[in-house]
Amino acid sequence: QGMFSTRQELKRRAKEAMEGTKPSYMIFGIIMVIALNAESWLTALFGKGVNIDFTTYEELMDQITAASMAISLPLRIASLALALFVGVLAFGFKRYCLRISRGEKELGIDELVSGFPIFWKIVGLNILSGLLVMLWSLLLFIPGIIAVYRYRMAEQVLIDHPDWGIIKCISESKRLMKGNKAR
Repeated sequence: QGMFSTRQELKRRAKEAMEGTKPSYMIFGIIMVIALNAESWLTALFGKGVNIDFTTYEELMDQITAASMAISLPLRIASLALALFVGVLAFGFKRYCLRISRGEKELGIDELVSGFPIFWKIVGLNILSGLLVMLWSLLLFIPGIIAVYRYRMAEQVLIDHPDWGIIKCISESKRLMKGNKAR
């Protein structure tokens, strides 16, 4: 069977892989939805409400500045810490999904936190690949889009090779995506 399948075939294989997982894949999904929305809930609960109403560009910029000042420093620090936590949690979720797709059925809930032993490597990988995409985007819009696809597999490479360095994961992602970006 080829590496690239039809959409229907991929859906069928995904359903088969998720069938009978313990604990249910739904638990992992609910946890991720809560985690991904936690930052906006934190800001909504503890941030000061700001209504943006403008007629000129200057008014808009003044109101954006006021809105950013309304968010306190402790809330900004908490949001940053939460974003880092959720990023590593998302890495664990990707690892869980990859293992399920490979036929494993019984994975513990601790799979979600499996990225924390390599926390700084995950953060560094995301920062460096984001920086590379930004730099390519400075050239023109299209090179930026190509860069997004070029570095897309870096986290999956890190999942399979947690002992590899950040640069090696990015290089392997580039190699894997060469000639495959359109797919």
